[in-house]
Amino acid sequence: MKLSKRHIIFIIGLLSVYFSFLFFGRRPDFYLILLIGGIGVSLIAFLTILFGKGAGKSKLFWALILLLSVVLLQLAEPLLIRTSFIIYVRANDNHLREINGLLTSHPGTLHIYPDNITTKGMELGDLEIDRLKELRKEVDAYLIIKTDSTIYYGLSGFLDVRHGVSYRFRGKHNPAPHLIHRKLIGNWYY
Repeated sequence: MKLSKRHIIFIIGLLSVYFSFLFFGRRPDFYLILLIGGIGVSLIAFLTILFGKGAGKSKLFWALILLLSVVLLQLAEPLLIRTSFIIYVRANDNHLREINGLLTSHPGTLHIYPDNITTKGMELGDLEIDRLKELRKEVDAYLIIKTDSTIYYGLSGFLDVRHGVSYRFRGKHNPAPHLIHRKLIGNWYY
């Protein structure tokens, strides 16, 4: 069987869908572009394969490739998403360490939003507040929350769906027992 242009485009679309999940945790905008683009390209290419010229066996073969790709994606998706968060933590290691160091040295809780910082039982100096605002931008987190045992970095979210990483610095206390936290590396969870 000879690979034609539509088969190559179909394969590129499928690979784009797989590759998109490596950006799930660290670049959600790029993740969506790759995912939607990959689905669209592979769907159009698959339809040209299915309804274009070609033998029935060839069409069945490419339908099986599509089915196998969907099954493999379902199996690989958790690993690819986990890998995207690990890449994020490693790429921002120095800034994350600095934030963690600043926040764990003070008791109390804190919320860092794009335009303000709220604290409860935590005293921060002006220089520390300014530095935390800079670092929030550097790590590209829309929100940072510090509790008595965890620092959460919100990376993307809308309405009630949030994606981010958590750094646990004290014990095994789960600050949100209704949520499932999966281990990344070291004290990092997602």
